[in-house]
Amino acid sequence: MARTETARDDLAGALPESDSLPRRDLVVISGGAAPGFRPIPARPLSGFLAQLIVSVEPTLRPSRLERTRSAAARYAEAARRA
Repeated sequence: MARTETARDDLAGALPESDSLPRRDLVVISGGAAPGFRPIPARPLSGFLAQLIVSVEPTLRPSRLERTRSAAARYAEAARRA
């Protein structure tokens, strides 16, 4: 190749019916997510992983909702006794 050609030029030259094919160009529209931005999860799972690694008891912790309900029940019971 004497001159610099793109792959599209090569394909167009190789296909005799390339003049009849419709050409579609892609246009980049700005305004999307900022480059380099990575979404961070709302709650990191490090506590869960640490429990699996260090926990003496092999069972998993109850869910946050179950722990909240249990704590609310304990507080209500303590308030009734007082």
